[in-house]
Amino acid sequence: MKHPQQSSLPSTVDFDVEALEARSMLAGNVAVELNSAGDIVVTGDNESNSISIQCICGNANSPHLRVFSSDSTTSINNILPEEGYSVNVPIDVPSLRDLKIKMRGGTDRFSISDASGMRNVSVSMGRGNDRFDLTRGDLSGNVKVRLGSGETGAGHESLINFDQGVFFLGSSIDGNVIVRGSRTHDVVSNSAEIGGRISVVLGSGDDGVSFSGNSELPSTAIAGKVSIKLGSGDDYLSLRSFRFEEQFRADGATGNDALYNTSSVFQVPATFNGFEEL
Repeated sequence: MKHPQQSSLPSTVDFDVEALEARSMLAGNVAVELNSAGDIVVTGDNESNSISIQCICGNANSPHLRVFSSDSTTSINNILPEEGYSVNVPIDVPSLRDLKIKMRGGTDRFSISDASGMRNVSVSMGRGNDRFDLTRGDLSGNVKVRLGSGETGAGHESLINFDQGVFFLGSSIDGNVIVRGSRTHDVVSNSAEIGGRISVVLGSGDDGVSFSGNSELPSTAIAGKVSIKLGSGDDYLSLRSFRFEEQFRADGATGNDALYNTSSVFQVPATFNGFEEL
């Protein structure tokens, strides 16, 4: 670990660098700030960036966030990574509030892990083949994610390895979840428990939506209403070991759309429209 670099920002934000595998391509800059309302604001540019946020929340009275570049090419607050290193920004906040992300152009990757204690998360990934991951953590508010226009992806014959998408893995979200896709190929994969409703609207590409529970028993639940709109294209909807407490409605629209259901339970009769493969 190298020694922290100094900056002109407030003392609540320091910089460090950490070793990573060296990369040769150039990337852009991401700005990270704590605004006057106590929200954390992350803003990208039109280059390709890879950013991760980890919450170290053992002390609820003094939570600590670690914002770092996930490669050796993305700078944070204009602090350039040295060759073979990434930029690391620790932030001490009085209490966890909202996280606001706007990545703009480029092929961006943004991940949040161990996010227990956070409230609302708002994400705009911008143009490019982007991916957003939320892994491990309990959020007390809502999550909103908007994907921009990308150029890669796959049809419903491939259920994994999408370059552009939204992934909720092993988390718990108390509020509502809203996902808006692009006009190209997107995937939305969820294994999180959701206390509110979930609304997913995807565009004209070959898209996929999956709900995957943690076991063969439908123990993972969504408490509120579920609305899935896949749009045109050859899409798929995969449901495995999930429990849906309220109304579930899925519209496949045009294209050759596929529905897969394994061991999921619907407390209210579900509605499926426009699926050619059942």
